[in-house]
Amino acid sequence: MAEDPYHAVKAEIQTSLQTASTLRASYLRIASTASPDSEELRWAGGELKATLAALDADLEDLDESVRVLEETGGRIFGIEDSEVISRRKYVTFVRGEIEVLHIMEQTMVKLLKKMIKLNGQDKSSRCGWLERPLAVYKSLTLPSKMMMEHQDSMLNTIGGTLSTLVEQAGLMGREIGEHNDLLSNLEAGVDRTQSRLNGAMKKMQKLIRDTEAVETVKVPQMAESITEGTLKTWTKQVGDFVEADEEVATIETDKIDVSVNAPKSGKIVEILFKEEDTVTVGADLFKIEPGEGGAAKATEAPKEESAPKPKEEEPKPEPKAETAKPEPPKETKAAPPPEPKKVEKKPAPAPAPAAGTKPPAGSRGETRVKMNRMRLRIAERLKESQNAAASLTTFNEIDMSALMALRAANKDDILKKTGIKLGFMSAFAKASCLALQEIKAANASIEGDEIVYRDYVDLSVAVATPKGLVTPVVRNAESMEMLQIEQEIANLGKKARDGKLTLEDMAGGSFTISNGGVFGSLYGTPIINLPQAAVLGMHAIKEKPVVVNGKIEIRPIMVVALTYDHRLLDGREAVTFLVRVKEYIEQPAKMLLTLPQ
Repeated sequence: MAEDPYHAVKAEIQTSLQTASTLRASYLRIASTASPDSEELRWAGGELKATLAALDADLEDLDESVRVLEETGGRIFGIEDSEVISRRKYVTFVRGEIEVLHIMEQTMVKLLKKMIKLNGQDKSSRCGWLERPLAVYKSLTLPSKMMMEHQDSMLNTIGGTLSTLVEQAGLMGREIGEHNDLLSNLEAGVDRTQSRLNGAMKKMQKLIRDTEAVETVKVPQMAESITEGTLKTWTKQVGDFVEADEEVATIETDKIDVSVNAPKSGKIVEILFKEEDTVTVGADLFKIEPGEGGAAKATEAPKEESAPKPKEEEPKPEPKAETAKPEPPKETKAAPPPEPKKVEKKPAPAPAPAAGTKPPAGSRGETRVKMNRMRLRIAERLKESQNAAASLTTFNEIDMSALMALRAANKDDILKKTGIKLGFMSAFAKASCLALQEIKAANASIEGDEIVYRDYVDLSVAVATPKGLVTPVVRNAESMEMLQIEQEIANLGKKARDGKLTLEDMAGGSFTISNGGVFGSLYGTPIINLPQAAVLGMHAIKEKPVVVNGKIEIRPIMVVALTYDHRLLDGREAVTFLVRVKEYIEQPAKMLLTLPQ
């Protein structure tokens, strides 16, 4: 682990502060006895300035070390958040103290020059003039401990000391009446010093308030197996007000999109990552300044916007009859050109040809688009399935006449009473659950050198989304009726298309059904979703001539496919499973008459 420079730099600052205090006392002592052009006085002043400059440099090093900790969350040195906050407070205090030292030193030098100028070159007389003011300035020393432990009373202490300085100057003015202007000069200098010290104190207090008020929001935990993601969008920007639990950003993972919400109401003050950056769990994501007022500002804005609108529309009533008709077509014609230009900047080349600009003959353009995390994960999982499972596919044809008649007779009544749209998926799901109770190996999985058999069915249903195929899970499908399964599949499908699936919706699954028929697929060989043992593929319904009781009839036929892992299922079991599904679909009443296994 890298070495933490904080303590070494802090020690240098403490030493420099002590050196500055010693040099300041020496400078005052020399100024009270030596002549203005004394080498000793110039040396003391130069050393004091050099020490203050070194303090400034050390402070910047200290500030940089704390800033690095804040950006990395303390991970680089293994430091807790509370220690990082403590260090930032220390930097704030020291910055205020050094600024006060600068102000006092500049004022002291100006005061000495004025007093020397007014008093002339008489050394003995000049020492008398300086004796009281110098004594008062010596009392203005502000140790670090005082600055840090008594920040609230510090300004009052400085004010009292400066008031004493005014009184001392007043006494001198009364003692030596011919130098009345000295008193006014001293009072003006004190007022300026007081004003600058007030400003320095306010600045320091604001820094402290800001340091304590702003909260850092970290990348949230997403799942045990997910440690990083891609920051896809910022829905809020710096300066925006957010309500508690309002979405601020979206992080794309290889399974789902995770919303990052504001922990409390407030204003976004800093964003720490850009879109498309990779973010890790626990990293600082953005900073928020807690507070209310977002809703009030949001309601005030429309009022302000609505006021000028009538003013803009007022001059337009006169030409309504003449200009209102021709203007809309011009606007609609002008709208399309900018749209394709915006689209071309994004990785979506499809809209470009629609703009009416044909690529030249023989064009060989290419567009490269980065794969999103979900697509990368799908590719990885599918290839893993091909490499690990001993996949084999068996097919069968199902006469859909009976199920289609059942659906046609009941779908309208069911929709009216329950709001559920009856489809074919629930029937295949129910038929599969019944078949899985008989062929238990199709609902099993391999873990190490063991086979895990399940007495429940968690049914994974493949759903196509713009980002890729997802398989949300219907839990305990074996205990549900057809309408319950249909409703749950509809709910999960909607959540998938809206991008609202959670990790709990996706986790597990013991058997998968994929319906490629909705896209017109005639037949295919689905890939097993490891560690499951099998996947059922449904396809399009096509009318075919079939032999029924010795006669040729036209029937609606669906080809179904079962891809299974030959390590778990033998051919006899796989074919038996598919035959059972065929029987249940061709005779739906059987699903009501089956005894539990």
